[in-house]
Amino acid sequence: MRYNHTIAYIVHIRKSKRISYGDIGSALGYKNINKIANKIAKMEHFGLDESGLSKEMFYRILDVIGIDRDELQKMVDLDNKIIHDKFEEEAAKPFDMFMIVRYMAAFYVKKYLPKEIKSAKEGLEYAKKFSRENNNLKVWFYASRKLMYIIDQDGSCREQVLDPFTPQPFMQIGNKRFLFSAD
Repeated sequence: MRYNHTIAYIVHIRKSKRISYGDIGSALGYKNINKIANKIAKMEHFGLDESGLSKEMFYRILDVIGIDRDELQKMVDLDNKIIHDKFEEEAAKPFDMFMIVRYMAAFYVKKYLPKEIKSAKEGLEYAKKFSRENNNLKVWFYASRKLMYIIDQDGSCREQVLDPFTPQPFMQIGNKRFLFSAD
């Protein structure tokens, strides 16, 4: 979960005011209290992204609990700083360049570059050549934990600077996502 301090703050305030999930559901006008209670419990345990709550509903819940928005923003800022610090620490570690190759829909393969390739420039040329020689496959080339190149089927190439919040290539089957990351 990304926002440990933020969620902990929300839970702390809710519990200190002795507000139950049912109280929140009733205050929001829900007839099916269990449905909203389950979503709030998911938010508290797994984060907002996994809860199924819209941002609008999230803010309505915060209003019912009586969360101070300035204090909440401090928690979000603290969580973001921790996330960025961890990312910078990881980015400083040695990294083996690799590619994610899309062979067909829902079929991706992670391929490491040969050890003789030492620079990002050499790696990018290798990835472009690989794409061309294999029917212009789409390739995501990771030069480092902070830099990725996307080589499209038409041969065009885009550079993307990565941070902890950059979306990564993924495959989805039903409601399950399989992420391909630089770790």
